[in-house]
Amino acid sequence: MSRIKPAEVRFYIDADLLGLARVLAGLRSDVTYPGDPGMVIHKRQRPLAPSPRPR
Repeated sequence: MSRIKPAEVRFYIDADLLGLARVLAGLRSDVTYPGDPGMVIHKRQRPLAPSPRPR
């Protein structure tokens, strides 16, 4: 039985570094960026990003 805990987002990366943000968010559960759909990483559920996706 796996128990998924909520992730504590500690780092928000601005849209200026969106490519880097996507790579880091794929590796770490405490990183988010604009438009982040959220995901489970290392048994931690990262919520949706707090701001809308950049255009």
